[in-house]
Amino acid sequence: MNREERIAKLKEGLAKLEAEYAAFEAEIEANPMDPELRKRLREEYEAESERRRRATPPDTIFFDPGPPEFDERIEKLNSMGNDVANQSHLIDCYERLELPDGTIGNEATFAKAWNLDWFAMGLG
Repeated sequence: MNREERIAKLKEGLAKLEAEYAAFEAEIEANPMDPELRKRLREEYEAESERRRRATPPDTIFFDPGPPEFDERIEKLNSMGNDVANQSHLIDCYERLELPDGTIGNEATFAKAWNLDWFAMGLG
């Protein structure tokens, strides 16, 4: 598969991912989680977090990552958003890594560009 075919195939995949993301986001907005249930789950989480904090010995660092998304659909939506971002970044790397003969660089060159980009964005 040549460079243009590969990029076109990746862009088709990206369009599909973006459409799935938009549809799922619209579904969540149309059917939000019950606010009372969300409030109760948050209160339960905060009570459990406080109990764990108090049970932690004084010479130990207590780490609480913060409350989770109580609506599992939001976590799935976030994961889908990451997939969209990764696919978009993959396309960008392929578009930028054209060698003088029109071929795409080797795996090591590609991986280096991929990792440097994420590092530059503070995500690596």
